[in-house]
Amino acid sequence: MKRAFQNAFPLLVVLGVLFVLGYPFAFLLSYPLAKTNLENRDRWSQTTFEALPPLDLSQPATLRFSGDVDLEQGLLIQDQAPLQLPYTIVDNVVQFPSVAESTRAFTLVDFEGAIDGKNRVFRATEKGAGRPLYLNGRLLVAGHETPPEKPDGQRVRFSFSTTKGVFAMRGLLLTPGTDYTVEEGSLVLKEPAPLWLSLRTEPDWARPMRLSGEYVWADERTVVLKRAPAPGSTLQLAHSIVRWAQRLRGTVDGTNRTFSLLHPKLVPSDTQRRVYVDGRPLSAQGRPPHEASDGTRRAFTFPTAGGVITLNGRLLQRGKDYTQKGAVVTLSKTPAAHSQPVQRDYAIVDADQSRLVLATAPVPPSVVWAGSYTVYDRPKCGNSVFACFLSLPQHPAPLPHWVFTKAPAFLTRFPWASDRNVLRQVVYTARGTFVALLAGGAVGLLLAALFVLVRPLERALLPWVIASQTVPIIALVPMLVLILANFGIRIQTSIVPTAIIGGYLSFFPITIGAAKGLRSAEPLALDLMRSYAAHKGQVFFKLRLYAALPFIFASFKVGAAASLVGALISETETSNAKGLGFAILGQVQAGNVADLWILFFISSLLGIVFVSGVGWVEKFLAPWMHKA
Repeated sequence: MKRAFQNAFPLLVVLGVLFVLGYPFAFLLSYPLAKTNLENRDRWSQTTFEALPPLDLSQPATLRFSGDVDLEQGLLIQDQAPLQLPYTIVDNVVQFPSVAESTRAFTLVDFEGAIDGKNRVFRATEKGAGRPLYLNGRLLVAGHETPPEKPDGQRVRFSFSTTKGVFAMRGLLLTPGTDYTVEEGSLVLKEPAPLWLSLRTEPDWARPMRLSGEYVWADERTVVLKRAPAPGSTLQLAHSIVRWAQRLRGTVDGTNRTFSLLHPKLVPSDTQRRVYVDGRPLSAQGRPPHEASDGTRRAFTFPTAGGVITLNGRLLQRGKDYTQKGAVVTLSKTPAAHSQPVQRDYAIVDADQSRLVLATAPVPPSVVWAGSYTVYDRPKCGNSVFACFLSLPQHPAPLPHWVFTKAPAFLTRFPWASDRNVLRQVVYTARGTFVALLAGGAVGLLLAALFVLVRPLERALLPWVIASQTVPIIALVPMLVLILANFGIRIQTSIVPTAIIGGYLSFFPITIGAAKGLRSAEPLALDLMRSYAAHKGQVFFKLRLYAALPFIFASFKVGAAASLVGALISETETSNAKGLGFAILGQVQAGNVADLWILFFISSLLGIVFVSGVGWVEKFLAPWMHKA
């Protein structure tokens, strides 16, 4: 036992060191991807800031808004224009002079539908989706989850994060058992969800929705509440209501055109951004000229005489980059063909600082404000490269403990009777490797003996033996497939390709090693055998073979590893689902990195077993070679 431990101790130390080094190794390989996830804004979460409705209308003369806003940095708006009624801000609360004044800031519409403590579906008299909803004067919070699957007229199964809760679709409250059932964590409709045929973007309510907030719009006019309101409650839709909106930072003096939003890291591609000067909206969409850029034109005619000009997204300076006469803009340099000169109401000059340049400088007492805009909030993966590394769903080299934690489930995923059982695949590959080693060893020993006994044969064949190893294996496999198919051998289930490819890779080191070993006999010993009148056979078997054993067994150890590589390549290229090579290919295609490393570890152990097996045979057949 002590000797066995001493023999195994170095291996255990190496395994421990590799396990520890696996952590920095995994981090270094994943660092570029983690850094990209941290810095790439397209992989950040986004936050949209919109004009906020009041939280409670029960006291209309006093309005409270979300607690994390500073009312001093904004203004009240109504119907997309600054509110003209007088108001004051005291302790971050809006106060009107009287209730009579404040009621002019609200227009509420009642819903159709009985409020009886049971009904949860109500219909508005006009399109209401997206407008604030109040129950007994309190602002309700909207929220819903949609499945990734889209309705196609036949699909009935939809997946959600949870199947508990309230579901709605196309203006209807879905009833469990009647409209849907739950199977294996998915929502299964009784009838397929109809296909959405509109050319516009498919609305959320075209597919099943799970309520995650207090209500959801089930279509443009129908609202579904999570809980039925008590009898006597009042449910109202805000048709026209005062909101708090953000002012843009910047001086309004008639000359300044540069303003910035309150929050940095603006999303340039945001099509829902709304910026206003008083009640006039500024379009975020660019207006192209009437003429196309062909590489020779410098003058372009735009729809209007106003606006800032951008070229391929870059802001141009009037007088420096272009001149303008009416609606015609003449660039100082001819733009390349297919360039995109565009006229805009405003342009983003610094997205990180959310800085804008307006086409026209607003004059006092104008107010520049934003009704809606979206910014990059933070990286979805975390606030550091290490956090992003930990959040990666897959790693080029996963953390070692992940591999060992997942190994038991991976090894027992399929029963022994299945060809996809990993242990069964290991046995199949081991059998193919053993046959390949025997075949390669037989050919190698035979060639080595011929080269030593017949020197002209060595000069004739050895260059071709060397040249055979320069042919790519991946090019030989298709030829082998065609040849074996002509003989009726089914390569997807046969061990013959494995034996041929593995033997092809292993015979070369065995040939070279055995030939060198057979020539390693001492010259004095050869002379002594000749003095005893020994013929070539006796010299070969009683002297050369014994002298060659160290070389032969060393070559067989190299050949064992080569045979395993050949077996794995053969199983991969011939799609032999019974082998370990095909399992490795399947995990590569599936992108299961942890499972792939488990298979790498298994194939490595299999190689160690074969090389150790050759060592055991060596101890049995040539014990004198291991005596100290």
